[in-house]
Amino acid sequence: MRFHIDMSMEFPREKVLATLKQNRETHSATFQEAREGYINAARDAVASKLKDLENGKFTGLNFRLTMPQDMTAAYDTAISMLELSEAQNITLTAQTYRQFVLDEWDWMDNWLLSNAAYSKSAADIASAKGLM
Repeated sequence: MRFHIDMSMEFPREKVLATLKQNRETHSATFQEAREGYINAARDAVASKLKDLENGKFTGLNFRLTMPQDMTAAYDTAISMLELSEAQNITLTAQTYRQFVLDEWDWMDNWLLSNAAYSKSAADIASAKGLM
């Protein structure tokens, strides 16, 4: 659930940067797990269709696999901005605080659900958030 909080506060840039980098690493690891899971699922689907064809079965070649999404670029942009800043403290709105510190981006729920089919980590987080 999202709340509209109209607040801005200053935070130590280095602490925000360290938290954001950790969130990026977790995101990247979850995406890599989903990527590997997708590749395995795609191989299995193709192998199953190929086996049907080799056995003379007249079968369609439609596949219903959704590719996992990688949102690492969002983290990279924020990290780059913080690294280039010379300020010791930075001002975060409630929204940027949720994104950078709490790792609650606007796209997070959809990302978790799209990757949950291939990643146990994404599925566990989605389940804990009540999305599944």
